[in-house]
Amino acid sequence: MLRAAHIRAAEIIEMQRPLIIKLAEALLAERELPSERLQDILQDNQRTRPPS
Repeated sequence: MLRAAHIRAAEIIEMQRPLIIKLAEALLAERELPSERLQDILQDNQRTRPPS
């Protein structure tokens, strides 16, 4: 069961890799993300994400 959960977690992280990279880059550039900036990044991700 633990192995299956690990595999699923890795799949989710891989699917969200572009968003994780955007968030990491924004944090490196800005040092902190106000909630409005975080919402902007998340909304942009929703608009540009290909349909699953």
